[in-house]
Amino acid sequence: MRQISIEQRVIDNKEYTAICIGEVSGELPRHLLSGTQEAGYTYMNGKLEPIFYTGVRDINSKRYIIYEKLDLLIFSEIAHSLREMGKVRIVELSCALRMAGNDFLQSESGIIPTWRIFWIASGGVLLLPERISSLILYSASDEERSEHLYRYMKPNLLPPFALTHQLTQILYYSATGIAPYELPETRELQWTHIPLSLGISGLDPVMGKAIDSTLNMKLNEQRLTYSSAYSASDNLSHFESLFEGLNWNITKESPYFEESVKSNSTLNQYMEKITKKAQNKLFFRKKGIAIIVTGVSVLIVLITLVQFIIKANEPPYTSGMNQIEVVNEFFVGQNELDIEKMNASLARGVKNPFESEVSSLFVNSRVRQAYEGINSILTPLEFNSQEKRALLESTLIYGVDNLTFKEVNDSTLEVSYDFYLPGLSSEERSGYPLTIINKRVKFTFTHEKGYQQIESIEVLDTQVIHEEIIPTYTK
Repeated sequence: MRQISIEQRVIDNKEYTAICIGEVSGELPRHLLSGTQEAGYTYMNGKLEPIFYTGVRDINSKRYIIYEKLDLLIFSEIAHSLREMGKVRIVELSCALRMAGNDFLQSESGIIPTWRIFWIASGGVLLLPERISSLILYSASDEERSEHLYRYMKPNLLPPFALTHQLTQILYYSATGIAPYELPETRELQWTHIPLSLGISGLDPVMGKAIDSTLNMKLNEQRLTYSSAYSASDNLSHFESLFEGLNWNITKESPYFEESVKSNSTLNQYMEKITKKAQNKLFFRKKGIAIIVTGVSVLIVLITLVQFIIKANEPPYTSGMNQIEVVNEFFVGQNELDIEKMNASLARGVKNPFESEVSSLFVNSRVRQAYEGINSILTPLEFNSQEKRALLESTLIYGVDNLTFKEVNDSTLEVSYDFYLPGLSSEERSGYPLTIINKRVKFTFTHEKGYQQIESIEVLDTQVIHEEIIPTYTK
């Protein structure tokens, strides 16, 4: 079921545009929304203007990004209600991305998730900021990720060319109603799209040839045409000059791909041919090694089962440690966002109360590392050891410091520590809102297996001891 949708909502007697980004799953990730708010952009009548959302709200089990009232359409309307104006709208999108620049795109691959793109009904584009994109990624289903991101990631695309290739894919999608690599046959046959030259949707042959040749561009052609000295967004001027003067003759009555297959005998024969070819390739790839695969699979299962049984009965790496050392390793794991280390010494069935929070931060830090190449989360030790008390914009401080231990009895420890986390952001302040909370937690142990295991974890007390706005800086 589609998650992303547009609604008009009245909040405090005022009408707003609410972009639904999916079902509420857990608490709102504050680390994605703390600090200075990133600007999105609207592009209308040749002008790019910054725009800021007014809030993020959970309403009736759904999560919304709230904007001042805008008449918006979701991205997929480029292949439906906006199909007649497909080329004009996609050239507008190209202009908006080129003017916004690569710093706004924040993608090492050059691809932009299309959940960041909304069409303004009267003409123009709304582009969501990258941090909101990370929030959508956090809660998106596999289907949403595939529709808005993964299906544009064709192999052998150079980053300076990738955005041009993606916009060309969107032209193809607008004309035919399917993405170039949506059908499994196209992916099976080395990501070869179904040529528009076969007459799909009756698109003008010159326009179809331009789209086909761009989608098929080889690596050496990409290097010659799209300079690595410029970013993916800078290179969009090539896209605009290539397509702006060509005829887009798609109308509301133009057939979609499935209708074209039924009415176009040449296309129908081509589809039969590639379907058979793809099936044969898949069959021979699997059948020739089926027996070997089966034998190897059985062997792997047996080995895995034996290893699992051995591993299940192995003591954790913390065996031999005393209670204080075990708890210290637990918090080292929290600072390192290492769930495996945190849970190593937990007895069977014991729940880690910090697991969901740490897992969320771990996923976010890896996504930021992949997209931006930065370490977005500092531990208290890393932050306090800096010469300058300042943070790179959009990074955060998370973790524990100043551990003290109190032995209650032979099986119980009380641990006091300072917990660093982002505070709630405020529009009146600039910088990173740091909150330090002193926590008192009770750890109960069992020695049933001959080594110390944590049997329960109970938070006894929390108290805010420090709040501060940390100055931020940009790269």
